[in-house]
This record gives sequence, C-alpha cells and structure tokens, in this order.
Amino acid sequence: MNSNPELPENYFRVFRSLAQLIEEKLMEMEMSFVRFQQPTRVHLEYHYDLDEADCNRIKQVIGRMYQELEVFVNRYQIPPRSFSLRKQLLVQNSFLWEDLENSRSKRIRGYGAVNDVLMQELDAFLDHLIMFSNQISDICQGNLKENIQNG
Repeated sequence: MNSNPELPENYFRVFRSLAQLIEEKLMEMEMSFVRFQQPTRVHLEYHYDLDEADCNRIKQVIGRMYQELEVFVNRYQIPPRSFSLRKQLLVQNSFLWEDLENSRSKRIRGYGAVNDVLMQELDAFLDHLIMFSNQISDICQGNLKENIQNG
C-alpha cells in the first residue's frame, strides 16, 4: 500500500465505524470461547463442540484479522475510540428494561385465552426484574451507594 491517503470526512466516518464494527465482532467471537466453557447459569446451555485444534486455528485466524484491522486503522489514521463501562451498562440495561416492560401481560394478550393468575405471576416476576434493573441504573448513575435490595 502507498502512503496514507486523505479521506473525505464522510468516508472517514464510514471507515471509523467499520473498524469499530470489525473489532467488536472479533471480540465477541473471542468471548464465545469463554462463554461456551461456562456452566449453565439458569437455562441457556452452551456446547463447546469444537476440539482444541480447531479452536486454536480459529483463534489464529482471528489474530490475523486483528493484524489486518490494525494495518487498516493505521493506514487511514483512524484514532482510537474510548468507551465507558458505566455508559455501556446503562445502555444495555435500558434495552433490558424496555424488553421487560414490553413483556407485561397487557402487552402480550392476543395469543389466545390465558389464566389471569398466570398473567399476575408474570407481572410480579417482571416487577422484580424491573426493580433490579432500576437498581443497576441507580448504581451506574451514582444514586445508589448502599447494598441492594434482594426484592
């Protein structure tokens, strides 16, 4: 490759976003090796169904992809991007909170007749999870310094 070319601003933003997307996807792939070795937490079962030789080959290819990404980032002088754990957890928790709220019994009617007691149990379950989600938000925003409630 030749010297570092000047990118128009709109292409610079596209290239920066592409670099971020690639690095995040590579990191997710790497984290899968860890996640798939974990015991079942509640009901999601992950099966580590690749042998070590295949895992090592995949990790080598991922490493080469990181190297190519580094060349790309350096060539187009894309500066590092910083991320905050606090902000990341707030965003993820906001999406979780929204999913919980949208799962309430009044929102999921329409799938046929259902027992009202079952719907009350669902709403009580969601109330507890929403309370915990609110605690996560409070902690991230610095509004909760004492021990959390157990519900």
